[in-house]
Amino acid sequence: MAKLEQTLNGNFDEILSRIENGILSGSISASLEASTDFFDGTVMRDAV
Repeated sequence: MAKLEQTLNGNFDEILSRIENGILSGSISASLEASTDFFDGTVMRDAV
């Protein structure tokens, strides 16, 4: 399993949703195995 953490600009929830959907719909065997929680100063968020 690979894990990448990166700083992104834009709507985080939209970017995350597009990444998750692209990965999960592109493979029969893909599943979410790990995620990272972080606090951006105002909101707790989950990142894949």
